[in-house]
Amino acid sequence: MSIIKLFKSRHRPADSFERLVSPHINTLYRVAFRLCHNADDAEELVQLLLTRLFSKLDKLEQVESLSPWLVRSIYNLYVDTYRKQQRTLAVISPDLMPENVVSNDRTPYEDMELSQNQAIIVKAMQQLNEQQRLVILLHDAEGYTLTELADMLQTPIGTLKSRLHRGRAHIRELTEMELIGDQERDIDIEGMN
Repeated sequence: MSIIKLFKSRHRPADSFERLVSPHINTLYRVAFRLCHNADDAEELVQLLLTRLFSKLDKLEQVESLSPWLVRSIYNLYVDTYRKQQRTLAVISPDLMPENVVSNDRTPYEDMELSQNQAIIVKAMQQLNEQQRLVILLHDAEGYTLTELADMLQTPIGTLKSRLHRGRAHIRELTEMELIGDQERDIDIEGMN
């Protein structure tokens, strides 16, 4: 065996890690973006997860269903990061807050990207409680089955069905109210002309 073949056949941990994780990067980013509502925070969350997982390659290779496991991991990391951030913000006095605190307001580019109906749905989604919002995002937007969600979220399927039904009904109610409000505003504007 030549020395070149020996080096080519040698597997590096980075190659195995990339092979395992790269098909799931887009899903992880979408879930992170929906949780954070901010592209920079979503990228940071995914990067933090990947750096933590790199040292645990042997455990990662043993996971049977990697996609649901990764989504659960990014959700747990988001919750931990959010809690840590809330504790930090509670300690800092308002006078000492930096000027560049990340805002939940959308940028003009993001507003331009969203159509009016999408903006209404996003607004309605933000009014749901976190459990309902997470189930709707993972089930309806990401396409996970209720069985997969039960494993990911460690919640009974009946509870997930209830959250999904109530969340959808609440979104439907909120979007209908918003659309009716828009129609009334349009009528008022036409009446002024």
